[in-house]
Amino acid sequence: MLGLVACDADTTGPHPNLTEIHDDWLVTPEEAIEWASVKHNNLPTLTGSSEWLNYMSFLETALDTYGVVDGTRNAWLFERWHTS
Repeated sequence: MLGLVACDADTTGPHPNLTEIHDDWLVTPEEAIEWASVKHNNLPTLTGSSEWLNYMSFLETALDTYGVVDGTRNAWLFERWHTS
């Protein structure tokens, strides 16, 4: 049984960057408070509102400074939801 398991083992596995926490990649508590304050100062951040778009712009800029790549926005845009 041990021989079969060893032969069947998947050695490719996920990249360590996806399974390990890198402390130098984490925002500091002060940064997290700043980000929350920016959102709070832009209330109400209802999806699609100018306040929400302003907050998203702030986050995208902040993430760019960290070197985040391949960020994706939804393909659909709207200014507000309409319901009956």
